[in-house]
Amino acid sequence: MQFKSATEIIQAYQQDKNLTGSNLQNINISQIELYQVNLSQSNLQQANLNNTILIGANLSEANLSGANLKGADLRGVNLQGANLSGADLTDAYLNRAELQKANLTNANLTGAKLQVAYYNSQTIWPEGFAYKKSGAVGPGADLSGAFLNTAYLRGADLQGANLRGAYLSGT
Repeated sequence: MQFKSATEIIQAYQQDKNLTGSNLQNINISQIELYQVNLSQSNLQQANLNNTILIGANLSEANLSGANLKGADLRGVNLQGANLSGADLTDAYLNRAELQKANLTNANLTGAKLQVAYYNSQTIWPEGFAYKKSGAVGPGADLSGAFLNTAYLRGADLQGANLRGAYLSGT
């Protein structure tokens, strides 16, 4: 599916939240709400998603290279295998996002919230980004003193992670 405007996307979303494989390259869909939309394997290259709400969305294997995701609400979003190279994620909410195998090369993560976001050894982080101290969960993560009481950790790769003083009740 090819969309040319935010209006077209909203109309399609209201009919069916499954927009898998859509072409949204260069589109401006800033400041709209697309809860739990399925945009897996979609092309969102250079798209403007500034302050867009995508809580619980599926963006697995999507191309988000160069996308503007400033202030976007990506809580609980599936970004497994997504290409986020060069994306601007300044002040984005990535809490509990799934970042396994995601490519974040040259992405701007300034002020991004990554608490309990999940990554693995195949996640590619921006050079110099201190992902192990970001609050994200994965191999080598420094989770000392973290509140993980509602985190779903089954299957999470915590090899070499520091859990000293972490609050794990209820996990």
